[in-house]
Amino acid sequence: MNGSRFVIATLVILAVQCAFADSVSFKITQATISVFPNDGSGDNVNFKLSGPGTSITGFGGIPCFSWCDPSILFAPGSSPPLDIGQIFLSGFGNVTMGGHSFDPETMSFSNNPLFSATIFGSFTFPKNPTSTFSACVPAAMPSSLNGFAGSDPPDFTNFVLQMPSGGKFCSKWVFVPKSGNFGGGFSFTRGQFVATTVPEPGTLGLLGLGLGGIGLLVRQRVYRRKRAR
Repeated sequence: MNGSRFVIATLVILAVQCAFADSVSFKITQATISVFPNDGSGDNVNFKLSGPGTSITGFGGIPCFSWCDPSILFAPGSSPPLDIGQIFLSGFGNVTMGGHSFDPETMSFSNNPLFSATIFGSFTFPKNPTSTFSACVPAAMPSSLNGFAGSDPPDFTNFVLQMPSGGKFCSKWVFVPKSGNFGGGFSFTRGQFVATTVPEPGTLGLLGLGLGGIGLLVRQRVYRRKRAR
């Protein structure tokens, strides 16, 4: 029996090694992209991708001259043409995948220097504006991101980042009051895309069973102590 278990375990290990011979998959449970006004400096995006044993941070920019340029003002009752689209990467900060740290200088996505996030909805500014306004719309990233990190084997790794299925993009705006012939308008101040993996029903069920079992054990101990008295 012990011999057969050893053989099975060995086959499983070999199968896993073969499955990831070309690339190693890492699950990203939360992706966050912070967007700032495009003031011409180029770097108006920070991002963080995190998951079990994995944390990747970096920065870059998006050429959103149609809505995140602080000089562009939107009239009350109008809708801004939101779009993140392609993110031009300028560099990586921290790169850890599967508990292993990589030199950020060796990190790259396969379609370097780009990755993207898509905004699916829009919103309308209030017709009677106040000083600030915030709104959230549905958004998502690609289902997976491919790339490589590390310089020489065994450090060199081809990877696949499995991304959360969906998320939302929340933006904040400030209202510039009317002055003279100018009727006033909203200017972009900050935005953030967040996608988080929702636990599967099976996982939630197992968690409920586990908590229920703990509760039952506690009740049994309390009952036994009362009887002992």
